[in-house]
Amino acid sequence: MIGETIVDENNRGNTIAYFIATVETLKVIRWIPVSRDDNTIFNGATKAIPWHEIASGGSLNEGNKIIFHWWLARDSTVISSEINRNF
Repeated sequence: MIGETIVDENNRGNTIAYFIATVETLKVIRWIPVSRDDNTIFNGATKAIPWHEIASGGSLNEGNKIIFHWWLARDSTVISSEINRNF
């Protein structure tokens, strides 16, 4: 994490889409994987994701735990039923 952003370098060999939320938010929401331009990272690209774009049900504070969910995506379509999680 750098300052007010989370940085993801996509070296997974495929384009991915992602959803990031705090652990506390994930306890109370239901979500489905959706791939859009704003949550897609192409293979070999790096993206800085600002704190305010993270689903948190409020503001993020130091010490909040977040989970970075990601899945393979192509042309706004989920191409794998597997969703990966990084803490």
